[in-house]
Amino acid sequence: MMTRLRLPNEVSHVFGIWICSKSVRIQLNPDHKPVQFLLNWKRYASELTTSPTESSLRNPSASIPTLNSNSEDAQLWWSRDTLLKIEFEQRLRIPHVIHLLFLEAYQNYLLAYYPCTDEDAIEFAVLMMGINEKQLDDKLWENFLYYDATNISLLIPAEKLKRAGIAYLRRKILKRYKEVFIDDQTMQNRPQLPLYLKMQFLNLAQNLTSYGSSFFTGNFY
Repeated sequence: MMTRLRLPNEVSHVFGIWICSKSVRIQLNPDHKPVQFLLNWKRYASELTTSPTESSLRNPSASIPTLNSNSEDAQLWWSRDTLLKIEFEQRLRIPHVIHLLFLEAYQNYLLAYYPCTDEDAIEFAVLMMGINEKQLDDKLWENFLYYDATNISLLIPAEKLKRAGIAYLRRKILKRYKEVFIDDQTMQNRPQLPLYLKMQFLNLAQNLTSYGSSFFTGNFY
C-alpha cells in the first residue's frame, strides 16, 4: 500500500492492515498473513465473540448463544494504526496521509465513536461543509439542509440529532457556517483551504478523549 500510494517510509507506521467483519474489527500484526486470516475468518470471529454465559457455566448442557458466522464476511482495511502517537500525527503535513486520516475520523465521528459537545458537533459539521463545497455559499447549504431533513445526518451523528433536535442544530450550523466562511473573508482567501480544513477537523477530533482508541461492537445476551 505504501508503494501504491507513493508514501514515504517515514509514515509507514501511521497505518496498519485491519480485518473487519460485521461483529469484529481487529488490527493485524506485521507478521500476520492477511489472506490466511480471510480464509479462516468465520471460525476466528466465532471464537472471538462467543463466550460461556453464567447459566451455561452452571449447566454445561445449556446452549451457548453463538455468532452467525455466515454473516461475518471479512474485508481487509488499511486504517490508522492503533499505536500511532497523536503527537506524531499532529506534525504530519503530507496531503494524502491527512486525507486518509480525515476520512477515518469523519466515519468514526458519524458513528458517534467520538462523544462530544453540541458545540463541537456544530464545528465538525461546519468544517465538513467547507471541505465539501468548492464554492462557499450559505444559500446552497441552507437549501441542502432544508430540502431533505435527512441530509443533516451527513454532518451530525444520529444519536445527537435525536437528543438535540434537527431544527436546533440546523439553525446553529447555518449561523456558524456564515460566521466562519461568509463574514470572515480571510477563510475564503486561504490557500489550500480543503487541506487546511481537514487538518482542523483532525485537530478537533484529536482533542477528544476517545480519539485514537480501538472500538469494539457486539451484542450481549
